[in-house]
Amino acid sequence: MLRLNVFALRTALESHLGHRVPLRLIADATGISQNTLSGMVRGVPRHVDLAQLEALLAYFRAQGLQVEAGDLLTEGDAPAPAS
Repeated sequence: MLRLNVFALRTALESHLGHRVPLRLIADATGISQNTLSGMVRGVPRHVDLAQLEALLAYFRAQGLQVEAGDLLTEGDAPAPAS
């Protein structure tokens, strides 16, 4: 099963910036709804399209993280983190 790594990337961004990054900020910057982002963070999105993945990549890169498309996904059955 493929899972999104939005939780891990958000955590890395918070570490990089030295402060908490609210989902609302990411939602406003990417055009992805806060509800959709919340599902992505929990690892249970209803629907993800390529435009959303591209927007997330652009956002994290603009914030100074060196991320590639493969960093957004992981394969396995590990439980999603609690948000």
